[in-house]
Amino acid sequence: GGVTMRHALQTVVISLPALRRLRFPLDGSSNGEADIAARTVLAALGLCGAVLSIERGCDLRSRCLLIPEPGQSGWELVHGNGDVEPFSIDADGACALLNSAVKAAEQAGLPWRREPLRLTPSPELAELVRKSRTLAMQSTEATEGD
Repeated sequence: GGVTMRHALQTVVISLPALRRLRFPLDGSSNGEADIAARTVLAALGLCGAVLSIERGCDLRSRCLLIPEPGQSGWELVHGNGDVEPFSIDADGACALLNSAVKAAEQAGLPWRREPLRLTPSPELAELVRKSRTLAMQSTEATEGD
């Protein structure tokens, strides 16, 4: 079974009001400058992730790619009064924005990890992933044999 679509619309929302509710205390005390810097990093990170996923290719799910129509991707800033301001940004611009936001956050005293965080699954989770992959391969082989 599967689904065939003629059109899909991907919408990315970065809620600035939701970000404004977040606080980032330093050493247990509130710091307005740090809060603004951290919120800016989060907004820039979200925008950067969305832009890069579009430019580098999106998966809707396994073996199902989303391919944007040429010239159809665009961004809009929706102001509190409902006015819409279109803008464009490419991967280089989004990465530069994120790097600038991180630099400002560091200057405000916020920590930022420079090295990748390496996560290691528990042995139980690793075994579940192996079993899942084996079952998926068996299912694919059975389907191709029909």
